[in-house]
Amino acid sequence: MKAQPKVLIVDDERGILSALTRLLRNEGYTLLTAGSAFDALELLEQHCRSERAVDLVMSDQRMPGMQGSEFFEIVKRKYPETIRILFSGYADAEEVHHAFDSGAICLFFAKPWNDVDVRMTLRRALEEGPLGRTRDRHREAAESGRPPADPDPEIGLGSSGSAGSSGQP
Repeated sequence: MKAQPKVLIVDDERGILSALTRLLRNEGYTLLTAGSAFDALELLEQHCRSERAVDLVMSDQRMPGMQGSEFFEIVKRKYPETIRILFSGYADAEEVHHAFDSGAICLFFAKPWNDVDVRMTLRRALEEGPLGRTRDRHREAAESGRPPADPDPEIGLGSSGSAGSSGQP
């Protein structure tokens, strides 16, 4: 039986955390929430030490203490296989471009978001997204005791797969 993907949602606004949790609760994910980038980093560390790391992180851009793009620079460095999605209603276009260019984020959603787009994009990102197929091959190999299959050259959504955006903020 395949484990449910772990999805971490990060936002300093409780209403946004609640809305996204309601939106995604029946999608077959283990949902985690954090009210700040610092709390999210602690959660990521805890889950990395457990049997399974977090598969996907969604974070708001504008938060007290640390911007979402800064947070994702750290996530990229410490947890490179984690899919990273930035969302914001007030994102600075230059910051978002830099985050895409540096590889800190894979996708961007504008607030307000379209519920169907969010559900479909998360599902697709977890199935096919950056390193998603590689993770699946390694999990299957670990379960079967065989080495992983050769990598698929078409891995990744990149910025063009984002909902509510064409990769351009």
